Amino acid sequence: RRCWYDAGRARKPDGYLRRLLYPLKKKGRACHSAEYKGEITVDGGEEVHRIMSAIRRFEKSNTKQASTEHVRFLLCLPMLPSHQTDKMYGIWSHLVSSVHEATVQEGGCSIVGVSVDLQPWITELAHVGGKEEEMKSNTTALEAICTQLRHVRILLLSLNLYPSKDKTENNAMRIDFTNLPYPLSKSRAESLTCALSTIVSPPVTMEELLASHPTETMTVGENITVLPNTIVYTADVSEHLVSHAGALCTRIIGLRREGYSTTKEEQGVGCVIPPLPNDDDQDMNTTAVTTGGKTHYYIDDGCYGSLVSNFSKSDDDEKSSCQSCNLTSSKKQMAFQPLPLYGPRVGVEETKVEETSHHRVPLTFPSTSQDTATTSPPNKPTTTTTVWGPTCDGLDKVCESMTLPNDLEANRDWLVFPDMGCGGGG
Repeated sequence: RRCWYDAGRARKPDGYLRRLLYPLKKKGRACHSAEYKGEITVDGGEEVHRIMSAIRRFEKSNTKQASTEHVRFLLCLPMLPSHQTDKMYGIWSHLVSSVHEATVQEGGCSIVGVSVDLQPWITELAHVGGKEEEMKSNTTALEAICTQLRHVRILLLSLNLYPSKDKTENNAMRIDFTNLPYPLSKSRAESLTCALSTIVSPPVTMEELLASHPTETMTVGENITVLPNTIVYTADVSEHLVSHAGALCTRIIGLRREGYSTTKEEQGVGCVIPPLPNDDDQDMNTTAVTTGGKTHYYIDDGCYGSLVSNFSKSDDDEKSSCQSCNLTSSKKQMAFQPLPLYGPRVGVEETKVEETSHHRVPLTFPSTSQDTATTSPPNKPTTTTTVWGPTCDGLDKVCESMTLPNDLEANRDWLVFPDMGCGGGG
């Protein structure tokens, strides 16, 4: 089964849903009519209404019929900080109930599971050895998460109960995990699977259903002899498997130092650099000597190219996904952390390069992407840096508030983005 995880990041356009639910004709080949059996991820009841309305429009305007007898939805649960686990079930249960109510109103669809983002709990989920107190606190946080998932499972089961003449396989619940701890070590994986198997996976009893939602389960409880307790766990581990397989090398084609002067040679050739605030009175023929301030580097690739994955959901999308719960997420979306790579000077003899620029050697890549945040050349002056793509578009911002050397030059030096095996345009 497939999970189309794009809820909250962008509204699904009609073209996306049409390609997903309707077979496409190919030149010289017959049209495949395989039934779509995946789950469409949504972030609330409004998205369910919008998708089902689009499907009805497709059925009226198209002569070919799509296999949409029953649409399966996966609810993307909002992120919560680790210290707010006590509020987690109240917010999650409200979203689950609203999506279930929307599926009942629409008909022909159902909510079959949830998707949980583990990003807020990465620190707690990290299996720390050596210190007993840290291990105990991590175990407690993991148990708290699994306990809330257990409550969500009971709620979903109570909402989806119907007479046993229907197929019980439709009651199988799916829990999808995103942003697993990185790197996904054996101890972390075992800790997570052990907690899921002992807390979330045990069969739900009728007593638990009656205790949680007595008014909803009493009406169908007499018709249910065996509860459908099938549960499926899924997670996308492709990033953990192939992220180290590739890196992206981008050349610096221009630079601008905010609050300082720069020469035309430093700005670079072939890049139109927009002026920064308070830049009108600067003398472009002077040389900038900086030991601080803010620097803007422009590279030959950006968010409209290989770094397109930086276009995750915006702040407005994050707030709208949690608007019904009055919850605001503070997760930083720009995860790219480039490393500097010095190149040889243009027009300088090789012997002089060795004498004057002997320190200009490539940096050693860290073992994990998490270490790049503090990686910088030793004994080098650094500056707060913002990296832009080549389009001079305000949305083409690759990363900001990065600490990089302030002696990088345009048309000579490079910025390397490690761990790009699956984090770029793919």
